[in-house]
Amino acid sequence: FIKDEAKSPLFSKSDKLSGLSQNIYDLLLCGLRGLLKKDSVISVLRDMIVLHADIPSILLDVVCVLDAETSLEVQSEERSNFCYLVRELE
Repeated sequence: FIKDEAKSPLFSKSDKLSGLSQNIYDLLLCGLRGLLKKDSVISVLRDMIVLHADIPSILLDVVCVLDAETSLEVQSEERSNFCYLVRELE
């Protein structure tokens, strides 16, 4: 369903939320917390971006949420990992 340019990847074939945003959020969060290698997270996200024209916008929305969540503690390891991931995704 992600490769179908006529439909948004946010919705499944039955027009229910597909969970894509939550999956991207979970993937990034695992990278921020060190549960997955940051380079692996970046690789997966780069592969996803080319699948559908809407994926970059969805990814940006999720990044904005994580920016707000991690900005409370500027000197934390999660914030540092977040900044690294954002730089590498440019």
